[in-house]
Amino acid sequence: MTVSAKAKTAQQARTKARERRLVALDADRAARDERIEAAAAEVYLRVDARERAKAAVVAAEDGIGAALRLVLAEGVTVEQAAQLCELKVAEARRLVRLRAGDSEPATG
Repeated sequence: MTVSAKAKTAQQARTKARERRLVALDADRAARDERIEAAAAEVYLRVDARERAKAAVVAAEDGIGAALRLVLAEGVTVEQAAQLCELKVAEARRLVRLRAGDSEPATG
């Protein structure tokens, strides 16, 4: 084999190795992109779930506050209502202040 033939064969081998490396890199990048997309989709799902949970907490607290206001309307003090409902007094006061204009517990 001549020197130029050996050089050409070496060049072809390097080209083939580079092509295989690029194919492998492309496959790795595609797999990485898929993992990133799946994780991002999971983030969106969890953010939506969190927002629904926040809305549920707001609705529950509105209902608790309305129910506490009914107890207070019967002449029970906030301190007594808190003790009766096993709440901290500060929490009972906070809940009573929520949407204080409502006269009935919120329904869901």
